[in-house]
Amino acid sequence: MAIQTFRGRDLDYTSWRETHIDGFVVNVDESNPTGTRIHKASCVTLQLPIDKGQDLTGPYPKVCSGDAMELRRETGNPRACPVCSP
Repeated sequence: MAIQTFRGRDLDYTSWRETHIDGFVVNVDESNPTGTRIHKASCVTLQLPIDKGQDLTGPYPKVCSGDAMELRRETGNPRACPVCSP
């Protein structure tokens, strides 16, 4: 399964999530690697509205895949989101 990385591409990222609702997203915290988390694509914590001017993929790049194991391997096995528990 292909891994997609979104940095500064909010519309592409939200489109990916909408079409891969059963997929997984790693929210990368480059300033604090222990803050990097893996989420289900449907996680409510990822549901921030772009129309309010929030930059979703600039400060926190998103690495996405339909395969959680592959995504974990490729991103250093980040901690699981406590809300969606992927």
